[in-house]
Amino acid sequence: MNITDTLLQHVLKHWPEQVAIIDDEQQLTYGELYQQTEQLTTELRRFRCGQGDNIRCYGT
Repeated sequence: MNITDTLLQHVLKHWPEQVAIIDDEQQLTYGELYQQTEQLTTELRRFRCGQGDNIRCYGT
């Protein structure tokens, strides 16, 4: 586990409802951000993407 993972776990344990990201259209708490990250990780693994793979994201 690296420092980023350790810090995120600490924040999730103590302040999951604190706002992590704000943009013009929405905001996400640390808990919501973690949940969305886990969903993305699951989908990428389903397509056999792993650590070190390059992923391109296209937005509309």
